[in-house]
Amino acid sequence: AKASTGLRNFAPRSVDLPQHLLEMSRRFEEADNRPVFVGNLDPYTTQREIERLFDRKGRIKRVEMKTGFAFVFYEDHRDARDAVKDYDGYEFGPSRRRLRVELARGDGLIKRREDDRRTEARNNPCETLFVVNFDATKTRTKDLEKLFEEYGSLVRVEIKKNFAFVQFQTTEEATAAMRALDGHYVGDRQITVEFMARGSTKRSRSRTPSPRRSPPRRRRSLSRSPRSPPSPRGRSRSR
Repeated sequence: AKASTGLRNFAPRSVDLPQHLLEMSRRFEEADNRPVFVGNLDPYTTQREIERLFDRKGRIKRVEMKTGFAFVFYEDHRDARDAVKDYDGYEFGPSRRRLRVELARGDGLIKRREDDRRTEARNNPCETLFVVNFDATKTRTKDLEKLFEEYGSLVRVEIKKNFAFVQFQTTEEATAAMRALDGHYVGDRQITVEFMARGSTKRSRSRTPSPRRSPPRRRRSLSRSPRSPPSPRGRSRSR
């Protein structure tokens, strides 16, 4: 009886895993959550076409379209692996291109940084919005102005390659636009709209080049002897 009472009251102690095992576990978890890379797409492939194809393998969280390739994010990593298995080499589109489908590479560092940036942006709303996933070959500044001006007074709309900044006069106006347009379709693509991280806003403004000043001329001393030309081995190669 005493033995059974002792077993009944026994509670196992929690064991703290070593740091390297915790780090390994985190890396495996991040590897499982990697998006699916879809390459060799026809430039005219639409987001809806990608969604219709890959939705057959499982529930999709979102699709990020680029020029010639895309990233597909699944809710379940097992669906992502099924898509890679079944669609790598799959003939797709009017030109019957063979798709290159694989799990996105990387050790999760870029994803962690992106998640940290988005968390910081959500916790620190501002008057500037970050807009991405529109078709950079077709979308013009006036298109974004027409889309966003409904929600307030615009200060600037600036497109940089495949993303854009939209700045309002107030944070309240930017918040209203973000809530209404995040996930909105512009043409055949579903755009992402979020607050710009404060640090990123400062960096983007600090990129404006300052006027260059010509260096002061050095006076040559008459007492110096003429220099001999440098040997070829001493010259640094410019790449």
